[in-house]
Amino acid sequence: TSMNQSLLKQTVIEKASSTAFKHHRRYVQHHLVIVEQMCSELLKKYPSANSDIVFALVRLHDYAKIL
Repeated sequence: TSMNQSLLKQTVIEKASSTAFKHHRRYVQHHLVIVEQMCSELLKKYPSANSDIVFALVRLHDYAKIL
């Protein structure tokens, strides 16, 4: 759901913004935004894809590095 997506995004941004994360300066502003944009474009080409799952995976694909 939208609320779960917002909570997941907020959690990832908080964790990724920590100075303990090596790439904290660029991850959210650049990498995460670019991957979100790419997925948005792909979702236009594949309208039957589940956008909730796609955006959850956008936020989780580097999560192990952030922790």
